[in-house]
Amino acid sequence: MRAAMHHPVLGRIGFVLAWLTVFNTRAQEFSSSREQRCHYRDTSYGIGQRFVLNRESKVFQCTCAVGAQIRCTWSPTTSPSTKCYDRVTRTWKPPGSSWERIRNGRTLDCSCIRGSSGMQVSCSDENRCHHKGISHRAGTQFETTSDSGRHMNCECLQGKKLTCTYRETVPAPATNSPRREDYVLREPQVLHPQIWTLQACRTGEKVVTNGAVWNQTNTDAFGVKMLEECTCENAIVKCKRLRVVDRIEPHCTSLDGRLRLVGKRWIRRRERYPHQEYICECYAHEKSRCRRTRVPYCLDDVAGEVRTAGDQWKRVHETVENLVFQCTCNDDRSITCKDIGKCSEPPSPVNGAILCANIGIAGGDHVVYCKPMCLADYEFINPERYFRIWEACGPMNLHRWSGGFLGDPDAIARCKARSTGNRRGHSNLYLPTNDCSGMSNLEIEQQKDLFLRQLQFRNLCSRKCQITVFKCGAVE
Repeated sequence: MRAAMHHPVLGRIGFVLAWLTVFNTRAQEFSSSREQRCHYRDTSYGIGQRFVLNRESKVFQCTCAVGAQIRCTWSPTTSPSTKCYDRVTRTWKPPGSSWERIRNGRTLDCSCIRGSSGMQVSCSDENRCHHKGISHRAGTQFETTSDSGRHMNCECLQGKKLTCTYRETVPAPATNSPRREDYVLREPQVLHPQIWTLQACRTGEKVVTNGAVWNQTNTDAFGVKMLEECTCENAIVKCKRLRVVDRIEPHCTSLDGRLRLVGKRWIRRRERYPHQEYICECYAHEKSRCRRTRVPYCLDDVAGEVRTAGDQWKRVHETVENLVFQCTCNDDRSITCKDIGKCSEPPSPVNGAILCANIGIAGGDHVVYCKPMCLADYEFINPERYFRIWEACGPMNLHRWSGGFLGDPDAIARCKARSTGNRRGHSNLYLPTNDCSGMSNLEIEQQKDLFLRQLQFRNLCSRKCQITVFKCGAVE
C-alpha cells in the first residue's frame, strides 16, 4: 500500500480528486449563498432583510425569507379620495397642489383636482406660451428678438396667446410742396386749389389732397403687416413698402414655410403622390391637423382660406368698405364673385340741400345720382360745380363718391355766401329760397321732378329711377 502511494501515476490521480472535491464544496457554498438572497427589480436583499414598497393605495411590508422567497403584508395608506397619485414621479400629491411636467418637449401645468371618479391629476398647457423652445406661464413678461433683429417686449396671455409690442420709429414722409394762398407749387407744376380738391384721394378714413404723402400700415392675407409710404397723384393712391412690421400671434407654419394663423386652412399635396390632397387647419399655436379630401374645394387667395364647394362668403375691400362682393365656390373649383356693394349717402352741403335718385338696390346695377344745390344767396366753393349738375356713385367708381373734402370724404359740395351780385352757373343749381327747411311740399316736388327730367334727358334712368333723398343742410 505504501508502495502504491509512492507510485507516480497514482499520486497524480489523488491530487486531481482532492482538487475536484474542494471546487465542488466552494461551488455549493456559492450557490447556497446566492439562493439565500431575494431579488426584486434589480435590488438584492439578504435573508431576514426588510423593505417597503408603495403601490397606489397600499403599503407593502416585505421580508426576504429562507429559500429566497419574498413574503409581504400590506396595509392601506391614505384614502385615494383625498390625494392624487402621480405615476411619473411615483409620489402622492395633496389636493390643490400644482407642479410642472414635461411631455414631448412641452411644459405642462399639473394639479390635483377632484374628478368624477375621485381625486385625479389634470395636466394642460392652456396657460402656457411656447416661444423659441422656451415655455412661459400666463402672465409672464419677457424680452425677445424677432427674426429681423427688432427688440420686443412680450407677455404670455391666457389661452396660449402671445402678444408682443415694440417701439416703432415711423419715418416722416418726405414732401416738398410749399403752399401759397392762391396756388400750390409742385415742381414743375402749379396746381390751383380747385383742381387740387377735385384730384383728391380717399385713404380709407379721410380724403387727402393731390400730392399729399402719408404713412400707413397694410396687412396681407397671412397677417403680416407692412409699413408703406403712400402718395396721392391725380386721384390715384400709390404706395411703396418701407419695411415689414412684425406681429407674433398664435400660428402654424406649413410645409411650404408660410405663416398660417389659428383657424386658417390650406391645401397640402404629397410630393410623390400629388393627386392626393389634404386640407390642413391650424387649431392652436404650432399645432395643425390634416385630413384627406375628395370633395371639390376652392383656394381663396385674398383671404388665404380654403372653401369647399357650395360655400358662400362676403369679400370686403381693404380700403374701400363700400366695395363688397358675394363670392361662391363652384364645383369646378372656380370662385364666382358678384358685386353687392352699396354707395353711402353723402351729407347735405352746408348752406344748401341735396337731391338723390337711385337705380337698383345694390351691386353691379346700383347707381346713385346726387345733385347738390345752394341757397338763393349762396354759391359753391369750387367753381367746377357750376359745370357739374350731379355726382354719380356706383360700380364704375367702386361705389364711392368722387371729389370729397379733407375731413369729410363723402361730401360732394360746399356753399358759401355769394361775393358778387350775379349768380354763376345754371339757375337750377340754386334753391328759390334762403330757408330750405321752410319749403313747401309743392316746391320740393318741383325740385324732384326737375332732377328726374334732367336724368331722363341724358338717358341715365327710366321708370325705375326714384328720388330717395331730399335733405337740407345746416346754415352757417
